[in-house]
Amino acid sequence: ASVADELHLSADGFVLLRGLARYGTYFKDALDRLGVKVHVFRVGEYKSFSEPFTRSDM
Repeated sequence: ASVADELHLSADGFVLLRGLARYGTYFKDALDRLGVKVHVFRVGEYKSFSEPFTRSDM
């Protein structure tokens, strides 16, 4: 639609303008409810692979 002269949309249609975004998925709360314990061994300063399993938000 950015290069079009006209844009046609049905009467029951809609346009979703979301923009640029990043969504993180965190599993800590679900793992806690299931009784799963996560054990992490980190080596180095920037090792964040385990964060979705050990955190509930960013």
